[in-house]
Amino acid sequence: MTSARTMLHQPRFASHAALTTLFYFAAEWVVSATWRGHYAYRDNPVGPLGVPFCGPSGNWPCSALYPAMNVAFVVTGIAVSAVALSWTLRKAVSVPNGLLLFAAGTGLVVAGTITQQRDYPVHHAAMTVFLVLGSVSIFLVGSSKTTELDTGARRFALAAGVAGMVGYFAYVGNLTSVLGPGGTERLVVYSTLVAIIVLSWSGRTLPTAAAPVEAELEGAGAVIER
Repeated sequence: MTSARTMLHQPRFASHAALTTLFYFAAEWVVSATWRGHYAYRDNPVGPLGVPFCGPSGNWPCSALYPAMNVAFVVTGIAVSAVALSWTLRKAVSVPNGLLLFAAGTGLVVAGTITQQRDYPVHHAAMTVFLVLGSVSIFLVGSSKTTELDTGARRFALAAGVAGMVGYFAYVGNLTSVLGPGGTERLVVYSTLVAIIVLSWSGRTLPTAAAPVEAELEGAGAVIER
């Protein structure tokens, strides 16, 4: 437990965990490219990428690689939750903000575990948790005055949070004529994931919270030796 806590306190842990979310973008591209030739980022939402059959009657083959998308949901959700936990333990964000982001990551894990065809209401609810809480938490982190996260990165997160929330309301309100339903949903997803990467990498070289304490102990030891 102690070693795990120490690892979570390292700024580089959050940056490496954040990079894991790139697997989401890779899986999305690969699966959509093999999705019976009709998939469009603008017109199609993300959920169908994780099912073997789709279409009006649910009997059209989608992509044989559909499991990769579900794995990407789970891996990305775990990464988001891990970043949230690291930020919270290091006091880079407040506990409520960290819990919101942790819950968002958990929602994505559930969405990848329970697909649309397995249980659509649960899958839809889990995705909604990620879309809403992810955007809100990123907005709150961006608007906070934490000293650990870079100011420029926080401003980017603030803008990303606003974009994500606007995108979500447009998506549920069917105001998708500009980006399309798929593009509007992706605005929400991408805003959260990209902001997490930018925020995590902005603070990857900062000393850990334990560093000042260790320095004081070393100084005290030097005085005793003298």
